[in-house]
Amino acid sequence: MAAKPAYTLKVDGVEGLMAKLQSDAILAKPMRRAFSRIGIQGKTAAKLSAPYATGALRSSISTRMSSAKVPTFVAVVVKATRNGFSYPRLIEFSPKHHHVAWLETAVTGIMSGISTFLDDAAREMEREFAKKGPSL
Repeated sequence: MAAKPAYTLKVDGVEGLMAKLQSDAILAKPMRRAFSRIGIQGKTAAKLSAPYATGALRSSISTRMSSAKVPTFVAVVVKATRNGFSYPRLIEFSPKHHHVAWLETAVTGIMSGISTFLDDAAREMEREFAKKGPSL
């Protein structure tokens, strides 16, 4: 039986490419900035849409971003409770309270604007990648 030929592939510049991609400036900072802007939009929309009685619901709205170096998500978090129960969940899903889907509607309303923030991040990444040296 004949031996299978062995192949070696050498790609010049791989180390440089990997070093460029590890830079915070190229991926992490633009994505963190984009996710932060998306979170602010979501939080603002949620606060504007939240039913208001005492202000406790609106004041409990915040954001939480992925702790990864390059973030993978941002969440709108609502932590208000009433009598030990999750008040946001109660009014989001209970028709009895006449505010069904207030949070879903608020967050869905900002979805069309998210692409602007991600496009800005992509342009920033391209600029930073170009600064790090010649094309590979």
